[in-house]
Amino acid sequence: MRIVCAVVAGLASALVLRAQDEAAFVAALARAEAASPDERAAAAAAALEQFLGLHDEGVRERHEVAGVAMALAADRLPLAVELATAARARRPHEPRLVRCHLTALLRQGAFVEFVDLARVDLAAARDAVHAVFVAEEARLLPLAEQRLRSGDTARGRFVFATLAEVEPPASHRLGNFALCLRQLGELEAARAAYERGLVLAPDDLDLRNDYGLFLRATGDLPGAVRAFEAAWRLDQSRPPELRGRGPAITNLVHLAATRPGVLPRDPIPDAAVALAVRPDATMLKRLVLDVVADRLGARR
Repeated sequence: MRIVCAVVAGLASALVLRAQDEAAFVAALARAEAASPDERAAAAAAALEQFLGLHDEGVRERHEVAGVAMALAADRLPLAVELATAARARRPHEPRLVRCHLTALLRQGAFVEFVDLARVDLAAARDAVHAVFVAEEARLLPLAEQRLRSGDTARGRFVFATLAEVEPPASHRLGNFALCLRQLGELEAARAAYERGLVLAPDDLDLRNDYGLFLRATGDLPGAVRAFEAAWRLDQSRPPELRGRGPAITNLVHLAATRPGVLPRDPIPDAAVALAVRPDATMLKRLVLDVVADRLGARR
């Protein structure tokens, strides 16, 4: 009887200890999630220590997604990856876990592993993957561009393509994808990306100007002229403090300098308007001088 009582007492004590450990972690987690941005890393680190101190395996598994999130918030990136890898064996497509896992990989510089896992996750956790790509866009774009330049075109293209597929679609992401496709020589796909972006944002003068550059590079000079003219009109429709700062007029004057007769009207008066706003625009100034010098020479 005494033995039975001792066993029961031991089990009760273990249950109490387990409950206390879990309660301490849950409290630390709540503090971390309520912390201000300046205090979040320290609070997350404290919650992470509580998670790592959980003795009961069942309790750890129940809170493992939160543990991964705390490791990420505490900037313990290798640990976050380790915990996420183990947790995903049990719950491979948990959205928060997918987001934390991918984010930790990217932030610790494991770009190849990040892309390869994101490609797999896209089929079953598309929204989670897209959320990471949007949140980490500023970090991802230069890495993807570097991959394009280094020859790892499949991974670089995947990043630009995935961002272009995010809902709701954004014209700047479609423009970036179009530039990627141009580098890869996928010209028809690039044209389609530009045109889709312009349907979404017809007043995006930078995108329209980039489309003009694409058309000029592919030999469609009339189309390029129309795109640059449209971009210049958009430039002039902006608030007064922003007018004359877009790149379209430079491209129009470049065409006047290199392809005499291709423009339907003289761009020099418009260039004078732009130069009055930004007199330090060296390239535009040089092109204007070239056009004027050529005209003066032709008159002699």
